[in-house]
Amino acid sequence: MTRGFWMVGLCFGCTPALELGTYEPGAARTQPLGTTASGLSVRVGEIGILEGDDTLISPLGDQYGLVIDDQRNDLAAVTRRFADTLVDREAVLLLFTTFDDRGAAGPAYYVPFYRDTEGLGVPPLDQRADFGVVHLRGVANLKSVAHHTPGRLLPRALHELAHPALAYLSAAVASSTVPIPLLGRQNAHWHAALHTEGSVLGGHGYAERGPGEFQVIGRNSGYSRLDRYGLGLLAPEQVPPFFFIAGARTITGATLPAAAELPLGTLVRGQKIEVKLEDVVRAVGPRSPAFPEAPPRLEVVVGLLTAPGESASSTRAVAIHAELEVWLPQLAERYTEETGGVGVLCLRLDGCDPVTPEPPPPPPPAEGCSCRGGGPAGPSGGLFGLGLVAAALRRRRSGRSFDRFRRRV
Repeated sequence: MTRGFWMVGLCFGCTPALELGTYEPGAARTQPLGTTASGLSVRVGEIGILEGDDTLISPLGDQYGLVIDDQRNDLAAVTRRFADTLVDREAVLLLFTTFDDRGAAGPAYYVPFYRDTEGLGVPPLDQRADFGVVHLRGVANLKSVAHHTPGRLLPRALHELAHPALAYLSAAVASSTVPIPLLGRQNAHWHAALHTEGSVLGGHGYAERGPGEFQVIGRNSGYSRLDRYGLGLLAPEQVPPFFFIAGARTITGATLPAAAELPLGTLVRGQKIEVKLEDVVRAVGPRSPAFPEAPPRLEVVVGLLTAPGESASSTRAVAIHAELEVWLPQLAERYTEETGGVGVLCLRLDGCDPVTPEPPPPPPPAEGCSCRGGGPAGPSGGLFGLGLVAAALRRRRSGRSFDRFRRRV
């Protein structure tokens, strides 16, 4: 059974239902559409701005939303116009709105258009034509910047940008033919009873406090090493064993739901089952392409959609654009940090220069060598734009991702 998506308009003999990723329907339309008036599309720096109109956005009472139902697909109208008027290349569209988008539940969601990577636990997919694009691989709708509480926008963006590859993995441990349920909410986030170093994909980090007793010490804090394998940024042998808490219950005896989100310090009781990456590979096959053949750079194009009748030069649109220009370099820096210095975000509408592989460092001097000079040379040159070269290289040398997590343990 295909997992991790919602289906719309099912019927026998009809066009196959769309795979809508983590989109969950929100409010329904409560009034008819008004007069159609196509807006403009403009590029301002590295952000494409679409002026909204009622061919793109549905009225929801006195509010607006991008609705996907059996009557219309607003998201497809938006991505089609973005591709036709701004850019259409092999990248994920990171979408923001100037209005509070009530078309879907939750603060953000991801809808895939194209998927060709194997070993992720989901089948190949190509529904680009349904969304009016030729090359775009999916869209992550983060809605309004103001919709996110302070400090949550960065981890939510990391969360949505990981959804093209995560989280759909399962595992069949060697001692059993029964798969371990690694998945929780929507079959697209990690199970609450799975130790994932506090993965940003709805994961938890557990410390064993005693036989059969575990405490939550991390949650939604970054990319785990299992995440980085799924993203193609870590080799299988670099992923240490993790564990699942079978029969997980709280200290009050309540069964732990797969989609639970537990506060730090929560105690959970159950049976610890060790899981290895080879158990995942046995269940879903090896990831292909695998590290280091997988591209280390994630291509992202950024779009801002205004409310119907709101121009790209409105006070609100200009203010949000300025805020995003400051925030996007922070996102790229955080992505590199959370991928252990390996991953790079390209946030240019027209793409970035090809990444030049770095030469391996020279071997250490032999014992007793009185050689002069410094140690291994560090990397040089830029990897991507938006003024992030120095930050990316520092983290590429550091190779850290969850060191701070382990220090907390």
